[in-house]
Amino acid sequence: MRARRRSLSLLNASASSRYSSSLPR
Repeated sequence: MRARRRSLSLLNASASSRYSSSLPR
């Protein structure tokens, strides 16, 4: 479960970064 949680966290961070980058300024 730990590995899965870590993977989810990483995926969440990546998605957040991508979303922020795709946001219009």
